[in-house]
Amino acid sequence: MQKCSSVSAELGLNPLKLPHVSQPPARYSGPAAVHAPISPTGHYKPQFFEMVDTVTNELKERFTGTVGLQNFIKLESILMTG
Repeated sequence: MQKCSSVSAELGLNPLKLPHVSQPPARYSGPAAVHAPISPTGHYKPQFFEMVDTVTNELKERFTGTVGLQNFIKLESILMTG
């Protein structure tokens, strides 16, 4: 996060800020306090890992689920082993 902040400062970008947290209706939350991250890192970290997980799964699905690619993998293993 420190590197991100320093690079954004070098590029003249605005620093990361937390979005506004609104209170949910009492019928949904009851007497409980609203959970809100206390830093931009706490807010953006789950989103980052969700993005990494989505990209990883999509790449796996794209490159391991196709029949044509499976045939090429079999051909490559035959050629490599003799």
